[in-house]
Amino acid sequence: MNELDNLEIVISFNPDLQEQTIQAGELRLIKSFLPEILKEIAIQTEANKE
Repeated sequence: MNELDNLEIVISFNPDLQEQTIQAGELRLIKSFLPEILKEIAIQTEANKE
């Protein structure tokens, strides 16, 4: 059994930790898309001004 298996067992028995792990993953995903999202908002804002 490797370290990852142990971690998965801990996560599966601890709903709070499971929720935090999911939230951390979602935050990483949002952060990775943030520059693209901000660029799109800027483009839309400029388009609305015209």
